[in-house]
Amino acid sequence: MKKRIIIAVLIIPCIFTLIWLGAIAKCEILTNLHGNEFTDGYKKTNMLDKIDYLKVLEYSGTTARIYYVGDGVRGDIIKFIKKDSKWELDKWEGTVWDAIGSADGTAWPYFYDSPDGLFKIIIYGLPSLIIIIILFRILVKNKKSKFTLS
Repeated sequence: MKKRIIIAVLIIPCIFTLIWLGAIAKCEILTNLHGNEFTDGYKKTNMLDKIDYLKVLEYSGTTARIYYVGDGVRGDIIKFIKKDSKWELDKWEGTVWDAIGSADGTAWPYFYDSPDGLFKIIIYGLPSLIIIIILFRILVKNKKSKFTLS
């Protein structure tokens, strides 16, 4: 019973990590396939000067959500809608994070992009890693004894 609990606790962070990596893979694939359609889309806001890069968060034949990171100090999500074979600005969902302003959110799955992203990785990731290491050591120690899975 103890071994099953340890295995379950080990699997939970792995499941989260797989979901996160799957979301990043989806966005990276969408960005590679459709990113060039939105390289100048941010200009339609008349608010953003330039961008460092963009990520396609969601894409269908008629709508798209794009995450723009500009000057390394801000991240914005803009929604586009396709009208007459052209992408039009539908909605500026907002500034997710701004290093010099008051926005301090994150954009899933790119939460590490924001200025406090590294902090979030350390705060959430380090305890998880420590727990995984401790539980793994317990599991290995119990395996060396006559502890069996039943």
